[in-house]
Amino acid sequence: MILGVLASSFTGATAAVRPAAPPWLERAARTAGAQLSNGSVRPAVSYTGAWSRFPRVVLSGSFVCDACSRPYGAVAPTGTVVELRFDGLTHLSRDFALCRSRARCDAGLCSFGRCGRTADALDAAFAALDARLRGIPGDPDPFSHRPGTFACHIHYPVKELRYATGSCTTGLRLRREGRAEVSFVERWQPREYRQGRWVRLATRTHIWRVFESDGGWKTAIHSSGDPPPQLPPGVLR
Repeated sequence: MILGVLASSFTGATAAVRPAAPPWLERAARTAGAQLSNGSVRPAVSYTGAWSRFPRVVLSGSFVCDACSRPYGAVAPTGTVVELRFDGLTHLSRDFALCRSRARCDAGLCSFGRCGRTADALDAAFAALDARLRGIPGDPDPFSHRPGTFACHIHYPVKELRYATGSCTTGLRLRREGRAEVSFVERWQPREYRQGRWVRLATRTHIWRVFESDGGWKTAIHSSGDPPPQLPPGVLR
């Protein structure tokens, strides 16, 4: 009787164990291995943060990337490690690295170096901002994917090739328990034509704040300040 209870409990616990990776990520890993392997070694697969917002797949073996860009006449790049980073929400591949070691792939996988919590928080925030600005003509996102303040061009939506010059700031605060706050601040000084000449007006400021929780799976975006120049008149985003 006791053995039967233990067996039943063990079976229930086993059934509740989460797989190593979601099915879509396992399929992506198999597809990448089949496309990149040169056939001499069967690729080994491992996952980093498989159930996170931005999971990574690591393949070990012998690989050649015939589809990778390279100078004319150069041979296709090869390596023994492939690392891919995906968006867990869209299932799309975001970053790719083909290297001779895992350390090199880790160091250069993301656009500004090593992937980590900072890169994940920024990517989740930019995805939320892009969704908020979807449908706006031109290039409505002037912000750098690197924290800091940089000169930027804020494009007008109804005036082709016209833009306001200003400064754009990407700010990041990492908090506990998978929470983060990312701010996008743009400042510009509009001009007005008065009595035959252009006059600079007072500096304007607009702020989008993205609040993230659950490791970037949940986002909320707040907008405040002066009407941003990249939005059509009367449009609030």
